[in-house]
Amino acid sequence: MRRISGLAILAWLALAGPVSAQTDADPARDFGNRLARALSDGPAALDALWAPSARDSSRVIMDLRTWSLFRWSAVEVEVEHSERVGGDVDAVLVVRGDASWLPRAYGVATAFWVQQTDEREETNHVVRRERWRLTRSGDTWLAASRELLAPCVVRDARIDVAVFPEQEAMLTDLTCTLESLAEGVQDVRLLLDRRVHVYDAKVDGLLVRVVRGSELGSLGLEGWSPESESSLEFPEPLAKGAQVTLHLKLHSPIVHMMGDGFLTTLPREDGPFRERCWLPVTDPPGPGHEQGAAISLTLRWPEDVWQVAGVVAPAGVAAREAAPDPEGDRENERGVVVDWKGGDVASLDFTLAQERAVGAAGLDSAPSIGADVVRLTRAAPPAPEPRWRDRDLVFAPQYEASQVSRDLTSELQDLLPLDEDLLDEIFDDGSADAERGADDRSAGG
Repeated sequence: MRRISGLAILAWLALAGPVSAQTDADPARDFGNRLARALSDGPAALDALWAPSARDSSRVIMDLRTWSLFRWSAVEVEVEHSERVGGDVDAVLVVRGDASWLPRAYGVATAFWVQQTDEREETNHVVRRERWRLTRSGDTWLAASRELLAPCVVRDARIDVAVFPEQEAMLTDLTCTLESLAEGVQDVRLLLDRRVHVYDAKVDGLLVRVVRGSELGSLGLEGWSPESESSLEFPEPLAKGAQVTLHLKLHSPIVHMMGDGFLTTLPREDGPFRERCWLPVTDPPGPGHEQGAAISLTLRWPEDVWQVAGVVAPAGVAAREAAPDPEGDRENERGVVVDWKGGDVASLDFTLAQERAVGAAGLDSAPSIGADVVRLTRAAPPAPEPRWRDRDLVFAPQYEASQVSRDLTSELQDLLPLDEDLLDEIFDDGSADAERGADDRSAGG
């Protein structure tokens, strides 16, 4: 057997460097490798990826409950982007794998919950983009937060809206170009009010499957999902960079949008449904994809009902009169068109108002962008993302309301109880750490 000299060992160690130095060199890749292993290993391994202070006990329980529903296999994690943010690391990861429902969990889900398109079978191939914030803990990096990112980005959008107050309805015709940001994307989650009826959905001219959110909320791959979450499925998986045309026709009631003399998609009262997702809204695309889309909004309404229109649009954007609707037969119909580049469908809103209701609709101080059309602005959303209708902004108040209106935790525990040994393993570790710290302080005293 060949002997290795001590000098050779020292030279190898000098070249390799300590483990912590390697982790420092590429924490995103190191964390991605650990995430892939943890998904395969199960809930306890996934919980160990998180910094102790990153989640409260209710979030820990919900995560454990979600992770306990599935078993993962053939998991691969790819680093799409990483950057230093102060002392932390911001990492965008592409996660691929096969998620299989546990038999008992799948049976309960099919009986009680509306499943999304990537949870409908007992085993589903998943392609996800996720944004992780990593924080240093000793010689390793732990998760401080996780955020779903959109698998596709909207490159352009044409939105035609017609309001029919006599029928208490609004018809929306949306055509947009989507570009895939990862290889193999087939399922897209989106936020859309449950009140909105989707009566036509096509991708490149082919009808696609759309699943609407559960009225009482559901539990699946991403934990608890309130009624505003929906999803659609492309006919075929998309290659990275591939573009498709999505066409949706929507029918929305407007009773919940109306006030005294005005109609608005803007939020006016706090509550679990403050953010009205009157258009389909995907998750944010993440770093490198914030340039926005080329948006064209055509808005039509009966001028004898509302005389003034307001549109959320950036400074410098102008409105023009819309050409007569070739299929329309309404008298006194008014139409305007607003075009801008770099827009965000997630932040799009409009208001229609009578002259006497302009102040009540919040239009009194807005600058004009056209004849009887004013430009609306919204206050900046919570940091760090300058974007309305993010998943957290929409979901958090609905989840909190569900805990108040009914005992969601007890209901889930009765349907799918968590393993007691798993709970003991997770929470006893924290207690043991605290006891050891107390013992150390006593010994030192």
